[in-house]
Amino acid sequence: MATEFKIPLHRFDVNLLPADARQVGSDAFRTAVMLHFAAEYAAQGQTALVTVDDQEIAVLRVLCDNVAKAHRLGDEGEATRLSREAYSHLRMAWERGVEEVLLQGVVTRFTEGVSTLKLKYVIVEDSDYDAINKGMTKSSKFSGHDPARVAQLPTPHPDDLRDDIEKLETWRAGVETRKTAVEARRK
Repeated sequence: MATEFKIPLHRFDVNLLPADARQVGSDAFRTAVMLHFAAEYAAQGQTALVTVDDQEIAVLRVLCDNVAKAHRLGDEGEATRLSREAYSHLRMAWERGVEEVLLQGVVTRFTEGVSTLKLKYVIVEDSDYDAINKGMTKSSKFSGHDPARVAQLPTPHPDDLRDDIEKLETWRAGVETRKTAVEARRK
């Protein structure tokens, strides 16, 4: 299964790029963004197809195919290892979702300052708390965050992993939709 997430250009932290590639819209910017995300996924043994247009960055990531393949082949050891790796990525995606989607970059890890002007896009609903809590709890449970505990748990079926990724995507899309309405109200 492939999942896609998109980042509006104005929300991407250009400080993650080399100084000569920080001009949004330039060829150097597009290339550096693609290399940035490709390297992030490659470091985790995954592939990513990254596109950059005049409005957003789209990252297509593949998390489930190898898990499902190992499961189909009956290689439960490999399926377990890959599932833990996938849940680790899912846990990181929830963390980034809180930072970049829910809080709209108001507070960004590893950077100085707080962008208080971005608060105009932020509303935190009880449903956000519920989705994040459930997603983080399950992802942490199966990510190998606590190896002794993970060793005692059965490996989730690849369909469960797909469902968990879809829950993150559904939550993200809902927050983005709400953000648009909030932005219009607060102008």
